[in-house]
Amino acid sequence: MKLTPPEDLSDEALLEWHRVTAELDELGLLKDTDRAVLTLYTRTWQVWHAAARHVAVVGPVVTWEHNGLRGLSLEYKAMKDMARLLNQFLSQLGLTAKARGELKQTGEVTEDKQPKRLEY
Repeated sequence: MKLTPPEDLSDEALLEWHRVTAELDELGLLKDTDRAVLTLYTRTWQVWHAAARHVAVVGPVVTWEHNGLRGLSLEYKAMKDMARLLNQFLSQLGLTAKARGELKQTGEVTEDKQPKRLEY
């Protein structure tokens, strides 16, 4: 099965779309109904990736211009927030180690083994 990505995905998000959909397809988990969560996942990935590039150059701690104090950068905070969301999306898609382990044990994802709903 092949899902068509949204036309407006950025380069990095599009690369991740193709990587994840290929993995889901190989596992037999790719469904048409996954398009929305895949779109959210890849857009969140793009934000995380951009923040990670910034943090790699500047570092996680910055000196605030308005008061001279040092603290965590907004990009680092965004990375942490996006990482939490990415993990939830991956769990929902069955792409975490825990979700794959449950799938291997039962051969299917049962209702009681469904990942938790996303919390924002």
